[in-house]
Amino acid sequence: MQKILLLGGLMVLVSALGAADIPLDPNSVILTGSGGTQVQQDVPDMRVAIPVGTENNPFYHSLEVLTRQEKDNAFIEIMFMEPVSQEIENYARTIEETWNGGDFEQALNMFDRLNTMPGVAGNAVIGITWRTPRQSPLSDWGNDVLISARDSVFVLAMDHDMTTHNLFAMIGFTGDGMGSKYTANFSSNGGLTWSETYTLGGFTFVMNDLDACCVSNHFYVAYTGGPAAAPNTMAWLKRFHIATGQPDTMPNGSSTYNILTTSEIMDVDISSNHEQTGLNNRLYFYCIENAGTIRNFWNAPTTVTWTEITTGINNAQQGLDTDWNLNYTSYSSIMSFITDADSVEIYGRSGTSWVNLWTYYIINTPWPDWTTAIGGHNDTIFCAFSYDGTYMQVRYLVNYGGATWYYGFLAPDTMVSNWCADVTLRGSGGIHGAYRGPSIYEAYYRNRGYSGGWSTPVQYNDHNASGEVRPQIEFVGNGNYGILYREPMASGGKCYFDRSDWTGIVEHKVDDAFGRYVSLAPNPAHNTSVLSFVTQQDGRVAITLYDAAGRLAAHLMDGQMNAGNHSVNIDAQKLPAGIYFVRVETPDGTSTKTMTIVR
Repeated sequence: MQKILLLGGLMVLVSALGAADIPLDPNSVILTGSGGTQVQQDVPDMRVAIPVGTENNPFYHSLEVLTRQEKDNAFIEIMFMEPVSQEIENYARTIEETWNGGDFEQALNMFDRLNTMPGVAGNAVIGITWRTPRQSPLSDWGNDVLISARDSVFVLAMDHDMTTHNLFAMIGFTGDGMGSKYTANFSSNGGLTWSETYTLGGFTFVMNDLDACCVSNHFYVAYTGGPAAAPNTMAWLKRFHIATGQPDTMPNGSSTYNILTTSEIMDVDISSNHEQTGLNNRLYFYCIENAGTIRNFWNAPTTVTWTEITTGINNAQQGLDTDWNLNYTSYSSIMSFITDADSVEIYGRSGTSWVNLWTYYIINTPWPDWTTAIGGHNDTIFCAFSYDGTYMQVRYLVNYGGATWYYGFLAPDTMVSNWCADVTLRGSGGIHGAYRGPSIYEAYYRNRGYSGGWSTPVQYNDHNASGEVRPQIEFVGNGNYGILYREPMASGGKCYFDRSDWTGIVEHKVDDAFGRYVSLAPNPAHNTSVLSFVTQQDGRVAITLYDAAGRLAAHLMDGQMNAGNHSVNIDAQKLPAGIYFVRVETPDGTSTKTMTIVR
């Protein structure tokens, strides 16, 4: 086999790798650390979620254990993964009406009967829209933001809307011991606070992967599912409003949409042309089937019609990632994955044909947590991946638009083990990466322009970080980047959020804890925005609006309120475009939110 081209004394280290000739990226600096031993996480990753106690509880068990307040807040829908009779569909709609009307005891009695009907057990799931989104728990602002109280997370995804700058995070978890679930989590203030708007799952539901992205006016999640007898044989899609994070129906009026059914789906990924000026009109779905075939479909979000593009790929094993190549010349979409021959492969789509761009050998049979991450911008294609050297490495391949590919090190210290990277090239801000360091105490962020030298790695995590679940890094607006990461299962398996402008010398702090319970959406606003807040005590609430110069623009309310969840509509139609400040004074504290009005 041909040998990798290397620099200086590194020739001996990797001269037997057997990769095709490829030069070292001149911008990649290799550090020679003090060395050490490989550090493996103490709890294996739950790559495929296993239902717990399926013989003991029905699919709606998660409803049975809700508190009365949670039941009042839960607007439910019952869905079947495989078709059922019209009689069963009608009965399910009656149960929904009963529950959503407030007769929870009667609804649960009806659920008992539904579960005995043919084709229901092991086939039904419950979706819950929270009438008032569930706020994430408070945490010290010196620490990263806990986006949800859900634990035992085994997969996560995040995206950012380029117009509203709202953030969305999907997490798949088994933390309550009731089968697989996912939740939609929403932030309208750059990740300062998060709220859960929706959850889907069932006691016998098994989901092994999900992914999510924004396009047009919605945030989409693709996930695996299937009946208990054939789990992960189906790929499903659901969408949420960009402005509020609340669930929306599909264009045909259904709650969810089944993209395809096959023998078994091992990995899913979705991407879009959301950032492409003049487009923002295509959604792309990808999956790895158990035989190694990669399937690819595209869709216009105004329809439920999916068109398949044959990839010709049948050697995929894991680690699938895809992206839209912004302002491309040759390849509009790009993908990377690990093959069953222990290599990373990179493909680009030209028209309706997928073309192999590069193959790079990674030495050993991949562990289940090995993955790839890819991004494209102006024909610069960048892919980070797990590599098994003397120590675990995070390497990358990069192409600057010509015929030459280079390799380099996203994690520059090759004398310790580093793990599990994600990258993004969005936001016209260069290449940004996140990866786990040699221990659970170290996770790093690093960036550079689309070419040129790298920044020094900066530790971003204030909590332990997993090396077995890929973090998510995304552009979050105003030249900043956000990272969503999971702590190890031994620490609880919860998810935290951090930003590049919170990392390093100074972390932003919020003096008032009450501010965590105040949100504003949509923001920016055209005509109307909704101010949502939670109070723990009864008492006087005053809400005032000020312009950018600090002048009083409006008294929105001043009166007594009971403790609980509240919302106030802000009519922006008669206000000039610009920056405003909404001041909320309650018995729990005072908070000021920035609101932008656009025309």
